[in-house]
Amino acid sequence: MGIQYIRTELSHDSGHAVPDSVKGDCVTSEEATGFHRGTVETYDPRQGYGYIEPNEEALTPQLLLVHSRSLRDRTSPLSAGQRVLFRIESVPRGLLAADVHPELEVVSEGDRSAETITGVVARTGGRGFGFIQAEDGRNVFFRTDDTIGSFRHAPVGTSLLFKVKETVRGPQAYDIQLAETDGDDCPSTTGSDHGGLSAQDLLKQALFEKERRNYDRAARLFERGLRAHPSTRLVLSYAAMEKNRGHRDSAMRIYAEGIRRLPHKAKLHEDAGVMAASLGRYKQALDYLERALRVCREYGQPGEKGVLLAIARTYNQLGTLQALTEAVRYYELAIKAFGAGGRFPTRDLLDYEIARIRTQHHRGNLTVQFLRDLGFQVRRASLLEQRTVGADLVVCLDNTELIESYGLSDHLLVRSAFTSSISSSDLKNLQDTVQEMANASPVDEQVVLLAVASVPPGLERMLFQRVESRSRSMTAIIPIPQEVMEERDTPALRRLRDILDRWLYRRDLFAVNAPVVGRRFFGREKALAELREAADRGTATGIFGLRKVGKTSLLKEAQRRSSETGDIAIYIDLLRVPGDVSDARWLYWKIAGELRSRVPKAIDRRITWRLGGRYRDYLGVPRDLPVATAFDADLSQLLDTLAEGSVTPTPRVILLLDEIERLLPTPPDRAGLDGFFDFLSYLRGVSQESGNFVVVVAGANAEICEAAQFECRDNPVFNFFRESYLQLLEENECATMMRELGRGMGIRFERSACGIIHDLTGGHPLFLRQFCSYVAQRYPDRPLSVDAFKIKPLVEEYLEFGGKDFREILDRLARDYPQERDVCVSIARAGGHAPLSDISGGEKLQAVSLRHLVGYQIARVECDTISLTMDLFTRWLGKRCSADGD
Repeated sequence: MGIQYIRTELSHDSGHAVPDSVKGDCVTSEEATGFHRGTVETYDPRQGYGYIEPNEEALTPQLLLVHSRSLRDRTSPLSAGQRVLFRIESVPRGLLAADVHPELEVVSEGDRSAETITGVVARTGGRGFGFIQAEDGRNVFFRTDDTIGSFRHAPVGTSLLFKVKETVRGPQAYDIQLAETDGDDCPSTTGSDHGGLSAQDLLKQALFEKERRNYDRAARLFERGLRAHPSTRLVLSYAAMEKNRGHRDSAMRIYAEGIRRLPHKAKLHEDAGVMAASLGRYKQALDYLERALRVCREYGQPGEKGVLLAIARTYNQLGTLQALTEAVRYYELAIKAFGAGGRFPTRDLLDYEIARIRTQHHRGNLTVQFLRDLGFQVRRASLLEQRTVGADLVVCLDNTELIESYGLSDHLLVRSAFTSSISSSDLKNLQDTVQEMANASPVDEQVVLLAVASVPPGLERMLFQRVESRSRSMTAIIPIPQEVMEERDTPALRRLRDILDRWLYRRDLFAVNAPVVGRRFFGREKALAELREAADRGTATGIFGLRKVGKTSLLKEAQRRSSETGDIAIYIDLLRVPGDVSDARWLYWKIAGELRSRVPKAIDRRITWRLGGRYRDYLGVPRDLPVATAFDADLSQLLDTLAEGSVTPTPRVILLLDEIERLLPTPPDRAGLDGFFDFLSYLRGVSQESGNFVVVVAGANAEICEAAQFECRDNPVFNFFRESYLQLLEENECATMMRELGRGMGIRFERSACGIIHDLTGGHPLFLRQFCSYVAQRYPDRPLSVDAFKIKPLVEEYLEFGGKDFREILDRLARDYPQERDVCVSIARAGGHAPLSDISGGEKLQAVSLRHLVGYQIARVECDTISLTMDLFTRWLGKRCSADGD
């Protein structure tokens, strides 16, 4: 329906006519779209989560958790004060923000040269927002923050000029400014034209015909108005209609005529410039836009920041280095015009950063061009803190075949180094950067591309050492020399593949002898789910298992995932306790410091910390400070604050203590830590008092749960922890690990090989990785396909290679569980399996010993027959028994 035919009545507060169709609640309802609006309270990109304050108080008075996994675009972290749209997701302990994205994010990128349209204010709210009845009949949401010029309050019925972006909640206006009333533009608008219509009626009739899609008649009416009663609103509406009809040259003619008749209207110059740029007429576009800027400044008209942005975009589209330099200049003027509280468009901010990189250094320009030749999309870009040193770009790989071939994530960090040489500190900085990004985004933490001037022998040696390192998990930094980027005879993708083949196929991803998290963590979904359930129920848990079975990796992955539900998880490796520390004071200080560093800012500012974060290092803690009491003050305040429910979901404090044996006295070789008894008593007391505090311990044996006494005193946590023995990997989990890690090395493990390797290792992660690493060393050609025929000849060879780790299992059993050790020897002597009655101990085999063997998954019992789970261990033990004459 055309707006001039809507029955109207006067608004009591303004005297303006208000269309009936918009007098009701024209809000796009949450029930219809499922989205809500809010403002980011805090967001920490390093930890990957923060909180949102919802606009609708009726929704929840609490701050809502937003995790990096909740972001629609995980490569673009949020910032405090940013306005966002989000859905609500119910979780066991409250509500979670999901599908979070900036309020004015466009559903599809489309044409950023959106035309200006007109409308009237239909409804206003008391919190800085309202709705516009657009000339095309749409109800368009707007915020007063998105207005330009001096006005901030627009009464119902006010005429506005604005642009529209489609959001998931419907159309939203931006770049809003007051429209002149008829008669403000030209003296001739006060009369009637030759057809007897007034200026206002002529415009309304043209808009009505446009709405009914009678475009030819609308054009004739617009033409009459353009000759007799030109106005900014008429010119913009007419040009927009022609543009939407595909008549862009006609639209340009209309703008030109409108500018001739109304030369001092900056909006006409601006829209004409934007239209010319969309047609590739950049010189004409810049002429129009620069005139628009002069008019804004000379006549004090609003819209200067939009004009500055349009000029910057036009220079950016030109793409030459000279034009990019001008683009950077105008982007910076626009950013200044938007001000600290303004919301500079995200896409323009990215274009600005890319232009800065391209103009800062020749290699920055080469890097961007090379990435575009590869078909990679730049999602984030920034110069380093010392901008003459280099720049970082995060790219999206829209190439499934490339991702599958090298085991890559679909997002990579690319650093362009502007310096002529690369030092070891530069490599460390790059390692730290990618790890920080990977914690909060989908950026690949295993591979980084480094654009460099050249790869001299010293740098090549350092990078090869990183790629081939087995001591810990290190990011593979792949150098791309400048000469490779400059080459034009070979397709860019072929050049990149040659580099990746040379470097990535040298990796041995199976050989890493360190805990793994994230993309390097495989399986254990059941164990993680059990830990999550224990935390939800407030159940203290003990995780026990063989050395190198993956306990530390499980705890670290559980800590990483805990932030997804807002929990505050603290991981402490007790092997980290300094050798000269003999009491538990260090533990109180360490845990308090970790708590302080992980508590959300919204909660931290409500706590008076007595220990956490007060002392930078342990030596700074006064000897007379009662650290246990100070720690209790910190933890009690934190738990009380969490119980008040100021954030949702309600966080829990989860304390993860690894290598728990370090804490306990285990005669004759270790005294433990003085004060361990009081420490454990305190943890149990707090855990029983508060459902928001959960303790998880991990160790090689379950003595902390099973020992009734320590040093002639009752064990305060006897039977307190729910015992959970970490299971070995199932066959499908083993196959996934082999397939995922293998493809990053150019190795394909066939199904038959996966089954054999699982049987040989029993699914023990250490032996699985070690055996696959041995296979990779024995068959160095790449690409490589591994089948059963390649596996069988290597088994006997590997027994010598893996002997030290099998011996460690046997020695630990001999020290802690001698009867269990004898049972293993008996089974091996019997060929790997035997009736229970034939095993050492026979009927006297204690139930607890059997529980240990089965819990550790060294053995399994089926139909009164006991067998060893790892075929390699069985063979090694059998050979050892034969060699010893045992």
